[in-house]
Amino acid sequence: MIFYSPDRGLAAVHSTSKAPRIKFADSVFVKYKGAFFGKMTRDSLKAVQAAKLPVGLDNQVTWSGAFSPMPHQLEDIRFMLQNRRCTILDDMGVGKTAAALWAANVFMVMGVAKRVLVLCPKSCLHDVWGNECFNVVPHQHCEVMGANERSKGSIYINSGSKGFLVVNHDATRSEGFINLLKREWMPDIIIVDEASAYKNPTALRSKALQGFVRDHDPMVWLMTGTPTPNGPIDALGLHRVLYPDSTWTQRRFRMNHMVQLSTYKWVPRRDAMDAALELLQPSIRHKRDDCFALPDNTYTRREVEYSKAQVEALKAMQRYLHARIEGTAITAPNAAVQLGKLLQIACGSVINSAGEPTLLDHNRDAAVLEVVDQAPEKVVVFAPYTASLSLLKKYLNKHGHPRAQIVWGQTTDMNRVKYLREFKDPNGPKVLLAHPRTMAHGLTLTVATTVVWYCPVMSLEQYQQANARIHRKGQQKKCQVVHLEASQFEKDLYDALLRKAKMQDFVLELAESILLDNRSVV
Repeated sequence: MIFYSPDRGLAAVHSTSKAPRIKFADSVFVKYKGAFFGKMTRDSLKAVQAAKLPVGLDNQVTWSGAFSPMPHQLEDIRFMLQNRRCTILDDMGVGKTAAALWAANVFMVMGVAKRVLVLCPKSCLHDVWGNECFNVVPHQHCEVMGANERSKGSIYINSGSKGFLVVNHDATRSEGFINLLKREWMPDIIIVDEASAYKNPTALRSKALQGFVRDHDPMVWLMTGTPTPNGPIDALGLHRVLYPDSTWTQRRFRMNHMVQLSTYKWVPRRDAMDAALELLQPSIRHKRDDCFALPDNTYTRREVEYSKAQVEALKAMQRYLHARIEGTAITAPNAAVQLGKLLQIACGSVINSAGEPTLLDHNRDAAVLEVVDQAPEKVVVFAPYTASLSLLKKYLNKHGHPRAQIVWGQTTDMNRVKYLREFKDPNGPKVLLAHPRTMAHGLTLTVATTVVWYCPVMSLEQYQQANARIHRKGQQKKCQVVHLEASQFEKDLYDALLRKAKMQDFVLELAESILLDNRSVV
């Protein structure tokens, strides 16, 4: 299980420069009795040799856990071991989680690191990182703590235990949790899964993590397949986590690499993406198609008709919003809110003055039922509105799918694990309902072959990540993604997602055409 555990530390091995790039021409491979360390700079190798500490890599490595790394994972492991601060930009579903655990394990068994803090989405706490820790590094202690478990977890932290601590991204917003880490459980390595959660450098969670990294200088490995979901400037937040003392700011990036078209609208110059990638160095990326072959994934459209009540409600809402914003500039966040109100009506529900969902006569639930009944395998349905999910669950429970459940923000950690386990069971329910924000990351749901979008979302990251739950390593059957749509503006949103458009700019333009130019929404 364990590779090699020397009596002395290896602090010199990971003391590589903080400079953004490393020259790979100046690196070598080293071997020692099948123990794995990987490729390192010549200066690091000299330091190891001077200390007479053996490290190595060969083809007869005995890896911990239930399986061995694939070739692209070996490259990721070498890269992380070589770089104290780096970004892993592999596509979704290629095994970044296992690679990071193996890399951390090498440092831990060699005495370089004792404690590893993992920051990940709530949906990935138990079902991704908890399970992977058991499968990949079963000899290491792993503690998974959700928001409700952090107070109980303080017992584990206060004990000064070694191993892995897995918490939600929002844990970094808690001053008490950060102070507890500083006093009792200082991590040597911080692994940030789905690191685009920190794309806003001025957000509370981002500033707290930046401050912690600046003050305590841990190793930091950022992992995401979508580093710039809304545009090149998103890379700045990840850059500031890697290099908290960097002089790059949002204003500086916009002035150097973007053009201002209006008060609230900036568009990237041709060099903006190259500049964003430079901010994320050192980085490594593997495309999913280059790592292994997957079955085809097709995208289909299914037309649904608006009911008379929906048409009247959509027209009334458009008139109301037009009157409210006439003569004023529409900002990107405001555009998303206004389009969201129209999409919610399109989904067949509105929120009344009491804050409760009111059902409009519509055909979308029947269309979902039709797809579920016709699908040869299991189905995952994504809807961005809780009212729609709640009403759809009642409809499916009534029409032949009594075990259909919802995974969303209101689902407790215990029920989340239960519902996912039941869905993965071949004899379990055929359909699972989910909110893309809470279940779009990390999970493997290859037991299903169909994804249904109840209506379009306005986040490219959520769309791509959600579709990747079924189309990933382990999938042996052809997959399909079904778009439910009833109007041209819904079709336009789906088209923008499929061509990977910059959704923030597209949503702003679409909102202007609907709310200012009175483009038809039906």
